[in-house]
Amino acid sequence: MKEPFILESSSEHSQYYNDSDFLHLGPGFSGFMDQYGGNAAITEEIAALGSQIWEYIFIDNIEGYPVNDSIFVHPVNSSSPCTDRHYPIVININPLHAFGDGKHPTTILCLRYLSEYLGRIDDEKRAGVKIIDVGTGTGILSILASKMGASLIEAIDLNAASMESAFENFTINDCRGISLRQADIASFDKNASYDMVLANLISDVIIPNLKHLTDLMKPDGIMIASGISAIRNEEVRKHFNLAGLEALDFAHLDGWYGYVLKLSRNQ
Repeated sequence: MKEPFILESSSEHSQYYNDSDFLHLGPGFSGFMDQYGGNAAITEEIAALGSQIWEYIFIDNIEGYPVNDSIFVHPVNSSSPCTDRHYPIVININPLHAFGDGKHPTTILCLRYLSEYLGRIDDEKRAGVKIIDVGTGTGILSILASKMGASLIEAIDLNAASMESAFENFTINDCRGISLRQADIASFDKNASYDMVLANLISDVIIPNLKHLTDLMKPDGIMIASGISAIRNEEVRKHFNLAGLEALDFAHLDGWYGYVLKLSRNQ
C-alpha cells in the first residue's frame, strides 16, 4: 500500500514569495530581471510565458480536456460534467494560485512524456520508481505519477503558493506516496538519485541548474524537461550537450519544446 503524501517545510526555505515567483525564480526574480532584462531572447521568452498564462488558465464553467487518449484533466471549479468518454486517468485540479494546470503546452508535453515513459514500466515495478518533480506548481505531474502507480515521489517548489496549491490538489486526488517539500534545487539533497527527474521550468532556470538536475539522475535515469521556448531551443540544446545529456526524444507544441534526456555514456 502506498503511503499518504507528506508535507515538509524547511526553515531555510520557509520565506513566502510574491506572485512573480510563478516562474519558480524565487526571491531573485527582481534581481534576475535587472541583470538579464536587456537580453531580448530572455525577456521575450518570459513575456511569452506570462502572456500565455491567461490564455491557458481555467475559468469558471470551462470544460476539462484530454491530454492524450488515457488522461483527462478536469477543473474542480467547473460546473460541467467531467466527460462523457471514459478515460483511465482523470486528474481533478484547482489551478488557482500556481502555474501548471496542464493546459499550457509546456505542461502538456511533460504529461505526455511522463505517461509514455512511466507507462513502459511494468505495473508491478512502477511503485519502486523514484521520481522528483522540480518546480511542482499545482502538483499535476506528481499526481499523474501517483495515479499511474508510482509511490516514491518527491515534489519540491520554492513558491509558498505552489505548496498550498499542490497540497490541495494531492488531497483532491487522494494521492499517496508523495513527499511535498518547500526547497531550492540548488540546496536539495545531493546524495539523492532518481529514475525520473521532472523539470517543467523555463530556460533560464534550467540552464544554471543543469548540474544540480543531472546530479539527481541515476546513471540509467531520465530527465523530462520543458519550458523551453522556440527562440531559446538551440541555445538550451547546446547546454544539454555541455552537461553530458543526450536527447532520447523531443517535441514542440505552440512554440514550446519538451525533451526526454539521458546521461551520455561518455560522462
